[in-house]
Amino acid sequence: MSFGGLVPGQVGAFIRAQRGRYRAWVLHHIPKTAGSSLADELALHLPPYRNLAVDYAEDTESTVDLMDRAVERFLAEDPASWRSASGHLLAHHVARIARARPDVGFLTFLRHPVARIVSEYRYCRTDQHPPWKAFIARYPTIEDFVDDPREANKMSLYLFGRGEITPREAVARLFNRYAFIGLQERYPLSFKLMSMMLWGGSQPLARTRVTPARADNAVEITPALQARIRQRNALDLAIYDAVAEVYAAIAEEAWALPADAGG
Repeated sequence: MSFGGLVPGQVGAFIRAQRGRYRAWVLHHIPKTAGSSLADELALHLPPYRNLAVDYAEDTESTVDLMDRAVERFLAEDPASWRSASGHLLAHHVARIARARPDVGFLTFLRHPVARIVSEYRYCRTDQHPPWKAFIARYPTIEDFVDDPREANKMSLYLFGRGEITPREAVARLFNRYAFIGLQERYPLSFKLMSMMLWGGSQPLARTRVTPARADNAVEITPALQARIRQRNALDLAIYDAVAEVYAAIAEEAWALPADAGG
C-alpha cells in the first residue's frame, strides 16, 4: 500500500498494512525538510543505517555524479547488512534503488515552499554548508536566490526530475511511489504515524542540525517575499497542499489511535 491509501476511516488499517511489508526503508531526504533529525531516528530504531552522502571536497565531479557512485556502492552491499538509509537522492536514484531492491519502502517529508526556501537560504549562508562562501557570492540577497530558475520547485526536482509534469500527475506519482509522506508543519503527527509503521512507535528525539540565527542570515518574510516564492514554486505548492489535505482529513482519527494500533 502506498501513501494514497491513507484515507479517513482507514488510518489504523494503513499502519497495519505497512508494518512489516518491507525488509528495509529509505528516506528520500529533500533538503531542509527535517531529514537530518529523521536520519537520527532511523539510525537509532532501524540499525544498521546507511547515510548516502557525497563529499563536497571532491570538486572534480558534479554532485550528481558523486551521488550516482554513492548509490551504486550502496547497492553493491549485501542487502542484509542494512535496514535503513537516507540521502539527498534525486528521482533517478530512487528509481534505481527501487528496481534493484523491490523489498525496500520509501519515505519522504515535505515542507511549505516558503518556509523551506527561507530555511535553505539561511542554512547555506553558514559554514554548516561546505561551499557557503560561494553561495553568498552567488546570492547576495534572498530575492536573488528565489529568482534563480535552478532553485525553483526544488522539492519537485528531487521527487520527479527535470521533465515537464502537471500538478495532477505529480500528486499521483508522489502518492503511488512513496509508502509514507510526512510534513514538517505536521511533524508530531507525521512522526507518530511513521514511527508506528516502522518500529512500533516512539517519541521523537531532539532536532539536529538547527541553523544558527545570525545577522548575516536573517530574513524578513514579508508578504511580497511570500508571494514571490509562491509564484515561482507553484508545483511544489501543489504537492504540498495535496499532502496537507490528507493530514487535515485524518488528523483527528490519527491522534486518537493508541500507541499499539499498528500491532
